[in-house]
Amino acid sequence: MTPGGRGVSTRQAAELGAWAARRPDAEAVVIVDGTGPVPGGARPTERITYAELDAAANRLARVLRRAGLRRDDRIAFVLGNEPAVFVVFWAAMRTGLHVVPINRHLLAPEIRYILDDAEVTAVVGSPGGGVAWPDAVTGRSSCLTLAVGGSLEEAMAVESEDPVEDAEEGQLLLYSSGTTGRPKGILRPLPGFGPGQGPTTGSDIADGFGLREGDRYLSTGPLYHSAPLAFSTAQQRIGATAVVMTRFDAATALRILVEEDITTSQWVPTMFSRLLALPDDVKEAFGAAPKAHSGASPASPKAHRLAIHAAAPCPVGVKRQMIDWWGPILLEYYSASEGGRTMISSPEWLDRPGSVGRHWRGGRVWILDERGEPCPPGVVGRVFFDAPPEASRFRYLGDPARTAAAYDRTGTRFSVGDVGWLDEDGYLFLTDRDGDLIISGGVNIYPREAENVLLEHPAVADAAVVGLADPDLGQRAVAVVVPAPGVEPEPTLAEALLAHCRAHLARYKCPRELRFRTEVPRSEAGKIVKRDLRAALEAADGT
Repeated sequence: MTPGGRGVSTRQAAELGAWAARRPDAEAVVIVDGTGPVPGGARPTERITYAELDAAANRLARVLRRAGLRRDDRIAFVLGNEPAVFVVFWAAMRTGLHVVPINRHLLAPEIRYILDDAEVTAVVGSPGGGVAWPDAVTGRSSCLTLAVGGSLEEAMAVESEDPVEDAEEGQLLLYSSGTTGRPKGILRPLPGFGPGQGPTTGSDIADGFGLREGDRYLSTGPLYHSAPLAFSTAQQRIGATAVVMTRFDAATALRILVEEDITTSQWVPTMFSRLLALPDDVKEAFGAAPKAHSGASPASPKAHRLAIHAAAPCPVGVKRQMIDWWGPILLEYYSASEGGRTMISSPEWLDRPGSVGRHWRGGRVWILDERGEPCPPGVVGRVFFDAPPEASRFRYLGDPARTAAAYDRTGTRFSVGDVGWLDEDGYLFLTDRDGDLIISGGVNIYPREAENVLLEHPAVADAAVVGLADPDLGQRAVAVVVPAPGVEPEPTLAEALLAHCRAHLARYKCPRELRFRTEVPRSEAGKIVKRDLRAALEAADGT
C-alpha cells in the first residue's frame, strides 16, 4: 500500500460514464483562475459535473464517428487548461482513438510536424491554445478542425448524448524529443476492451498512489503535459474531482488548497521554491510558516493528505523545508512517458535525502553497465525497468532503431537514458541523463533543438547548450557559442542570437543566457563533451 492511504483497485476503477450514472451531480472538473490578483478580478470558476462532462464527451464521440474517425485514429488538442481538454480526452476514450496533447507554446511549424508525424485526423483548438495552431492546420483538408467557442459547440449541438454503440478505450500518444532534436511519438497499442472494463494508465495511477472516491485533486501544471493530464483524468475513473488551475501562481495555489478542500495535489520543485519564497504573512495565513528542520509536523489544512511531486530533481534543502511546513505528506515519484516508476514517501526520503525511491509496484529497478551487466550497489550506470509484455510495449512512432535502442540486449528491460545508482536497499539515486536533457521548472528542454537553430546563424561557428543549476528553476539552459571568424563576441551579438532562437523555437526551449568561448569541447568522434563544458562553466561561476 502506498503512503497515500487505501486506494481504489484497478479492478474496481470504472470510468466517467459509470460515475455519471452513480454521482451525476458530483463535480468532475473545476477550473480555477490561476492568474492571481488582476485588475477587474479573477475569471469565474467553472464547475462541471459528471453528468455534464459525460454528455459532452458522448456528443463529441458521435461528431468524431460522423466525421469518419475510427479505431486507432489520432485526435490532437491545442488547448489551455480548460474544460475542452476533458471533453476531448473522454470522447477518445469512448471511440478507441489516440489522444495527442500539443504544447500550446509551440510555433506553427512545430505543431505541424507533430500533426503530420502522428497522422492526426482531428484537431481541437482554442484561444487558450495560443495563436499558432490555426496556421498549423491551414491546408490540412483531410483533417477535421474544431474550434472551442465556435465549430466545436456547433457540431456537438446536433448530436445525441447517448454513448456510441462500438465504445472502446482509447490511449494517449505523447511526444518526447530525442537526440535528433525532433519530437518522437511514444505509441502504445490500444487496451482492447470497452470503457472501464480493464486497467488503464488512470486506474493504475489511482491504485498506486492511493487516490480515493471523493478526493479533490489540485492540478497545478499545464494539461498538455503527461502527468497533469494523466492524474487529472484519473480522478474521473474513481469518482473524484480534478481542480485545475489555469496557470500556476503560488499564493493562489495556497488559497485554492483551503477554499476547495483539496485532499491531494501535484507539484514540481520550482513551484515549491516559489511557495517558500512567499511573504511570511501569506504562508502563515495558510498554516505554519517554514522553519528549521526539527522533526515536527506543523499544522496545515486538515484535508490535504498527499502532495505528489516529480518532473525534476528536487533540491534537498527545498524539500526539507516543504516537509517542515506541510508535514510528511510529500510523495515523490520518478517516471517517464515511456513507463517505469519509482516512489518515495517523506519518512523514507528523510532517511535517504536525494533518493527518488524504489519501484512503486515492488518490482525491480536495474542499473546496467556498458556491457549490459548489473552494477553493484553504489556504482553508477544506466537505469532500466522491466519491460511489459510485448503486446503492450511502447514504440517510438516511425523510429524502429530508437525503439530497439531503448531495450537491453535481452529485450526484457528498457531505459529512457537516465543514469544513476542504487543503494543496498534498492533505493534509486539519479545522477545524470544520457541525452543531456535539461529540466527547467519541471519542463523538458532538449538542447539539440536550440543548438541546431544557433548553428544556422551566419555569426556562429559552433554552439552547445547545457543545463546549469538554478535556485528557482532547478536548471537553466545556457548556450555557449564560438563566433564565426571575424565576428566579435559582443553583447549585442548575444542579444541577436537569443532573439534568433525565439524566432524559430517556442520560448521555453530557448536558452536563458548566452556565453562566448573560443571553443566547444568535442571528442574525436566530433561529439560535444557536455560534462566537460558544464564543469568549465561551473568553475567560471565559482560553483
